[in-house]
Amino acid sequence: MNEHDLMQALERRAGGVEPGAAPLAAMTGRAATIRRRRSILTAVAAAAAVAVVATTASLVGLGDETSAPEVVSPGGVPGTLGEALSVLPAEMRSVSFNDREAAASRLGLDQSSVASYVSSIGDYLDATSGRGDEDPGGLLGPASVYLTPMQDLPFNDFETVWSAVADPSSGGIGEGGATVYQVSPDTDLDALADDLLDAGLEEGELLGRRYFFAETPSEVADSRGTIGEGYPIEFVRVTIDPDADLVITGPAGQAVLEVLDGDRDSLDDAGTFTPLVAGSTRVERARLSSGSACLGKPVGVGEVESSGYLVTGRPDASVGLAARVELADEESAAQDLAARTTYFEQGSLGEEGVPLDEYGSYEVARQGRVVDIELGEMSSETLNDLTREPGSIVGC
Repeated sequence: MNEHDLMQALERRAGGVEPGAAPLAAMTGRAATIRRRRSILTAVAAAAAVAVVATTASLVGLGDETSAPEVVSPGGVPGTLGEALSVLPAEMRSVSFNDREAAASRLGLDQSSVASYVSSIGDYLDATSGRGDEDPGGLLGPASVYLTPMQDLPFNDFETVWSAVADPSSGGIGEGGATVYQVSPDTDLDALADDLLDAGLEEGELLGRRYFFAETPSEVADSRGTIGEGYPIEFVRVTIDPDADLVITGPAGQAVLEVLDGDRDSLDDAGTFTPLVAGSTRVERARLSSGSACLGKPVGVGEVESSGYLVTGRPDASVGLAARVELADEESAAQDLAARTTYFEQGSLGEEGVPLDEYGSYEVARQGRVVDIELGEMSSETLNDLTREPGSIVGC
């Protein structure tokens, strides 16, 4: 697959389905210890409430299988999703999370170098339609569509461990959000800073971290809508925290830093999405929303407190798919379960507008206040479609 074809494939598979993949101009209980640190995982592990998941996660990469326990955040969320919720401000109402590194390892992509990775992901996209044990899961995040033009830059999708796009609007289309990239420890963040200065951005300081900005995108963007040597337009505002290995874009950078410094509550502290995600291991991809408006809800389905879906990696390289809704109380959840089950059997769901079993097998159950929808024989791309309005399986 040549560079042009790879770019188009990434746009179709990442830019077309990922909330938050569009550039900024288009979207335009505190932990016991200070959160500013070399690694978010280290700080979460140091917090008093940290526990280790009893089950061992099997991680597959480059033909080697290793085992490592997942760390649980103080709020009870395992793994890198717990890390992300631990740095995102509590006022955020929507989160789009991707663990690129875990997905690439599960799929056996070559991560020995950025050039090898670009070639490997090109071969993968060329050979698969994203089904079964070849499902992309969390592979394609906000920076994925820019993989080829950014491959020679100090920051690119290959350097990203996980990413999270958060917004104070439940629909994820507000103007006060942030995209947080956890990068590998050997990412040259000083070189990234130099690139941003060379591109014409001004340098300031936010809570002791380097902050780069332009008053308007037009000051620094070229005719292609990129900045400098190929950075996306969202890099019109960038905060770099080398101690935490974080690159933060968007207007809420200071709020993220306040969470890191222990001066503001996180989504993990608030427990906003804990009922939806607690106990889910090896999460590669999550789309979470709180307080969303009800649009044309099916008869009997309750008004949800929060909703979303999870894609989890499995030791056999396949993925688990689950969608969940949180109700106000157990009685409401029981009523919702009955109504939602009927809706799935008779309703017009997803892009095809057909009952849910037309997409594949599924199971619906209730766990306390949460209605859990486990989906089999589907893909993460189908799940993404099924959780969009109209015809959403998590709609209210």
